[in-house]
Amino acid sequence: MRSFQLRRLLTRLLLPLVGCTLAACGSGDGFQGAGGASGQLQPNFDSIQANVFEPLCEHCHAGANAPRGLRLDAANSYALLVGVPSGQRPSVLRVAPGDANNS
Repeated sequence: MRSFQLRRLLTRLLLPLVGCTLAACGSGDGFQGAGGASGQLQPNFDSIQANVFEPLCEHCHAGANAPRGLRLDAANSYALLVGVPSGQRPSVLRVAPGDANNS
């Protein structure tokens, strides 16, 4: 049950929230994640990888047992997120490039 709740949080809340946050980003204050990573959050995939996925998501979303096959390690995350249909709603892309509101 917990795995389902985490997947639902990621697909319905976290990714759109990250996209919206990045769209509004620009204060230069930086970001301190719960996992301890710190750096200036930029509106690009590499920044999301380093400041969100690696410290917060990768511990569960890595390897062969990643929920729904969604591996969020640096080697796989882009290919499994950008332009890929959602596992729950195939008519919606997980991340629609350049379209934070529909990601």
